[in-house]
Amino acid sequence: MVQYLCNDGNYRGRDGAGPGQQSQKFWRDAIKESSFIFKKEIDISSDICFTEVVHCKSKTEANFVESAMPRCSENYLIKILELSNASMAICYGAASRKIFLELEIANVEIDIDKSQFGRFNTTNPNPGANHLGVISVNGRKIIFCALKHSNGHGEFGKHFDNALGNELAGALSNLFALIRDGSESVPGSRNALLERLNAN
Repeated sequence: MVQYLCNDGNYRGRDGAGPGQQSQKFWRDAIKESSFIFKKEIDISSDICFTEVVHCKSKTEANFVESAMPRCSENYLIKILELSNASMAICYGAASRKIFLELEIANVEIDIDKSQFGRFNTTNPNPGANHLGVISVNGRKIIFCALKHSNGHGEFGKHFDNALGNELAGALSNLFALIRDGSESVPGSRNALLERLNAN
């Protein structure tokens, strides 16, 4: 259950509370997926980092998010990825995927299948592998995974087990544990990652 401190000194995020006080669904779902990868209950103060591609808020995403993405990602996204020291980044939803699929970002190399990354459908011949890649931020490698935003339609693609498949999701979680304890490093390319996960 995720709570946040408001200006009035009260915490919001109590499940079962009135409108505006419930747990924030996206945070709750993202923490659940992170716990799956970590294989444990996570500490949100040290284990994970949330960020937005666009930091300014708008009443409707369509009005201004797309036009703000290039400037906002250049000003903030790469700095946040650098500061997080993350070995895995999860890209939630179509708006955040767009910045990596279509826009050039200085000092970032993106090794993904751009024709399929984050395009969730059950007819794909190898859907799990399509949603994995490796990005390099100033030379530091990060495993990159697409999941559907938890507020999107349908359940397929919202969770590691159905976006990647149980076997591949389990292999990714096992690799992540080895990277965290220093036994292995992030593979240098998407192909190397898929080979390591036996996903070819």
